[in-house]
Amino acid sequence: MTSILLVCAGLMFFPQSFLQAQSSDVRIVAFGNSITAQRKTVQKVFAQRLPELLKERGINATVINSGVGGSHSGRVIDNRPTAHIQHAQNRFQAQVLDHHPDLVIIGFGANDAYIDTKKPGDPSRIPLEKFRNNMSFMVETLQAAGIKVVLMATNGYKPANRDFLHERLLEYISEVEKIARKYNTGFVNNQATFEKFEQSTGKSASALFEDYLHPNDEGHRLIAESLAAEIQKVLALRKAGKKNILVSKDQNGAPITLPKASRWESYRKQVRARMESVMGPLPDRKLPAPAYEVTDSLKTAKYTRLHIRVKVKDDEVVPAYLYLPNSIKKGDKIPAMIALHETDPAGKKSVDGEGSYEKSRQTLGYGKELAARGYVVIAPDYPSFGESVPYDFTQDAYESGTMKGIFNHMRCIDLLEQLDFVDNKNIGAIGHSLGGHNSMFLSAFDERVKVTVSSCGWTQLDYYDIGPEASERYGGRLGPFAQQRYMPLWSKYGLDGAGKPFEYHELILAIAPRAFFSSSPTGDKNFDVAGVKEGIWLAEKGYSYLSVPNRLQVRYPETGHEFPGAAREEAYQFIDQILSKKSD
Repeated sequence: MTSILLVCAGLMFFPQSFLQAQSSDVRIVAFGNSITAQRKTVQKVFAQRLPELLKERGINATVINSGVGGSHSGRVIDNRPTAHIQHAQNRFQAQVLDHHPDLVIIGFGANDAYIDTKKPGDPSRIPLEKFRNNMSFMVETLQAAGIKVVLMATNGYKPANRDFLHERLLEYISEVEKIARKYNTGFVNNQATFEKFEQSTGKSASALFEDYLHPNDEGHRLIAESLAAEIQKVLALRKAGKKNILVSKDQNGAPITLPKASRWESYRKQVRARMESVMGPLPDRKLPAPAYEVTDSLKTAKYTRLHIRVKVKDDEVVPAYLYLPNSIKKGDKIPAMIALHETDPAGKKSVDGEGSYEKSRQTLGYGKELAARGYVVIAPDYPSFGESVPYDFTQDAYESGTMKGIFNHMRCIDLLEQLDFVDNKNIGAIGHSLGGHNSMFLSAFDERVKVTVSSCGWTQLDYYDIGPEASERYGGRLGPFAQQRYMPLWSKYGLDGAGKPFEYHELILAIAPRAFFSSSPTGDKNFDVAGVKEGIWLAEKGYSYLSVPNRLQVRYPETGHEFPGAAREEAYQFIDQILSKKSD
């Protein structure tokens, strides 16, 4: 069976999805908003008319209409006045890709162009550049899957209602035509169709509207006829085969395409370069193996915890715990983990279950828990935490506390590698909150990390929101990232989120094809789960492209900013699986 999918847009807030089914060779899905959606005031919208019109042209078709009133080309997060509506990027997988279409008609624009303030010169709901990115991403994704595309530019406003809103909408209509030319898609222009009606009949296009924007039955008839003719042309072209290429997004939402797996390393280097633009350069690591001294020890039933001081560089010492399982025998080669702590003044003590907070003492002892499970574990203090207090970031050799942390953590892995009983081909990283994103930063730079576990460590940056009071205190909602102990260079990108050096799904892609596990609670107020789900969806494309989809795992515990026992156990089992060690 073949399929056609329609993606269209309008302004009404009237969600509707329907299916016109028949014995068919072609499936048409209308995915859009109120210009597409079935309407009580219209006998037959264009999607309802298409099967009959196509049949007259010798094409049997099923039409699936997933129109949602008020939907624009972006995401829920992009526009607060319409945040109660699921938009195109949120619905693209379920209401487009999951239908496995052969042809998609995309027709957004009216809601994107709309100006909520109704003041000339004010911004549209979706800026033109973002609209272009959104549309291009959908087109590239569909074409990579061998799905043909017809772009449908929406009609403008009814003649009597043509003001600055109409003029703004014309810019978006023009943009759709440019995108169609760029990607060589089919193209239908509803505005041009209505203008042609005026020229050929001598009547006003007002006869085609039921209100200021939405076509009436006659308007939908004309749209359906132009679509049917264009669909026939596009279907007559040689069917494009599915391409083994990756289509994802960059930090600004623009599509990125990797046509060959051989370019993966080049892509990873680009991501790391953008990380360095805000973290500072990764220091030269052509250094001797780090020396360490033991200052104290604690023996338990399953492991011995050494209190050590690691010389990562001349005049640079990092306090850490080193856990050695009691089960180590001569000649053993044991997998190892680096356990990174949360934002807790206690530093490394928190991963030993000795943190400053009662809840963390109950749920964040993953350092000692992994040691009890049979792993060699190293747990360093992040600069300005634990025994690394005081720490003067203005006097060190690094452009950010984050890069100092990455360097320290890589040197800790250097230490693990020199231990005779460590299997240096099976090393992983785990962390919660601060440690969660630090584990991601480390893994993006250090390919020796074969598995990464991040608990409450990330969300897409557009979803990171600390509230108005904190935003004012930090100078913007991304202000916490620009603190001296983290990435002060972030301020050059602005702290309101308009500019970003990277997005977190890109860090996960930079880790791929190595294993990544995220524990992202539904109630985490620091790292919004909606942003995690978006990032995972984009990262999944990379892991599938590299033929290792099972190496990307995510869990959504129904709790707050925590690492609950069940999620920890699943993470440990995942680590066991990746590092080739059977669980106890």
